[in-house]
Amino acid sequence: MKNRLYKLFLLLPLILAVTFSGCSKDDNPTEPSTKDKLIGVWTLTKVTVKFSGTPIVLTPEQAGVSGSLNLKSDNTFIFNYTSSDGSQTGMGTYSFTDTQITLKDNVSGETTLMPYKFTANNKVEVEQEMDYQGMTLPATIEFTKQ
Repeated sequence: MKNRLYKLFLLLPLILAVTFSGCSKDDNPTEPSTKDKLIGVWTLTKVTVKFSGTPIVLTPEQAGVSGSLNLKSDNTFIFNYTSSDGSQTGMGTYSFTDTQITLKDNVSGETTLMPYKFTANNKVEVEQEMDYQGMTLPATIEFTKQ
């Protein structure tokens, strides 16, 4: 009996090693889809305008703007935008590729193309033109997901 118990005791580490060697942490977690990353409320957090090729980084307050864009899972959106020219609110539908969001306003029928790229920490940068101090300048607009 002691001999049997001794052999079982010696085999226990081998049994445990074989049992748990098949269990491992998932080293390759699934990356969320582009749509999953886009869905949500995005708030304007930074504006970089290019004046004569020189980037000027501004907070929304310095740029005199504020805004948010709510992209919903049913491919509809709502936006709010405020500038020195006043406030705008709109809604419509959107579509996207890995590099561009297309917004179509329900009221005006106007379509807006927004080239974008994801950056770190739930941020996305959108390339647009922006009115700044009476000039229309190329701008990179940063939104942060709330």
